[in-house]
Amino acid sequence: MPNALISTQTLNALADGYAGKAIEKCLEAINRDLIDRGHDGQVRKLVLTYTFTPDAQGRLKIAMKAKHTAPDLVPPETMAKYDQRAGGYVFNTECAGNPNQMTLDDLEEASDE
Repeated sequence: MPNALISTQTLNALADGYAGKAIEKCLEAINRDLIDRGHDGQVRKLVLTYTFTPDAQGRLKIAMKAKHTAPDLVPPETMAKYDQRAGGYVFNTECAGNPNQMTLDDLEEASDE
């Protein structure tokens, strides 16, 4: 089994290659989030931490941690209005920001009444 010099080219091979796999998993999660909602202008981060701890025998213990962060999932606010006939607050399931929003079908139903 060949020995590899620790360098920027070999960091992914640490921990029997699991370091590189951890980075790939974090990048996949960031990519999925960007595909889902990348138009939001928010920052995603990939943080890699390598910890180098020498021991008394002259060896070096290397630990690696990969962490990713994405913005919180915050859906748009829903506006509701009080409707006494309905018995409480109601909201429009097709237009969360406007409880008074009507569709063409709603207009036709209103004109039929």
